[in-house]
Amino acid sequence: MFQTVDVQASFELQLPLGKACGAQYSGSLKSLENLISEDLRLRGFCHVQVSGVGGTARLTVCDASSLSLGCASPERVGVNMTWRARLADIPPSSTLDLRDVERAMAGEQLFGRLSELVDGGDYRLAMDDGSFAVASSFLPPGVPTEAGLGCVAGHIRVLNEPNGSRRDEGCVPCPPGSFSQHGPCAHCPLGFYQAQEGSTDCERCPSGRTTSSPGAVFPSQCEHRYSIIIP
Repeated sequence: MFQTVDVQASFELQLPLGKACGAQYSGSLKSLENLISEDLRLRGFCHVQVSGVGGTARLTVCDASSLSLGCASPERVGVNMTWRARLADIPPSSTLDLRDVERAMAGEQLFGRLSELVDGGDYRLAMDDGSFAVASSFLPPGVPTEAGLGCVAGHIRVLNEPNGSRRDEGCVPCPPGSFSQHGPCAHCPLGFYQAQEGSTDCERCPSGRTTSSPGAVFPSQCEHRYSIIIP
């Protein structure tokens, strides 16, 4: 069973004069990401009002993983936005269906309004090291865009291909000893463990202890660190 409805879009920002996007700019990228996230929230881009025959519901569509930034070129920053509505947040009494949620997210409330703001050239942000202006059109262009079905953090989407035919099985939780934050399940690293399935992070071993290999499940797998001193 799917757990979310997702809509994605992207655009680019021009770096201030004299700045170059690269490894040395990672700290500024994080600050810019926080600035854009807060700006979009204040502009009302993190909630959507869903209406249908069965009623209405106000859904939150932003989380910690909604926005990601990366270097599109030495002079430009790529901004990737994912709006994500949790189906579990829809009140059962509203009887809204997936099409109602898709129309609200891919229409004028979110995608259309941000597309108009970006394509109009009016979106500009200022930080200590200069001003960032829109350097590209909104992608994908046009309204409406397509909404996709996805999974909440701690779960992954499973695709089976029996007899050459592709079948989407929906979402399954990451197993114990692993975690996921809207990506593939990953083993808990050395020094961490996770006994629960469907987790978004791992528990750290007590001080002075570590695990012998990645993917530990139980705290009992945290062992004392030993050091051998050769005189």
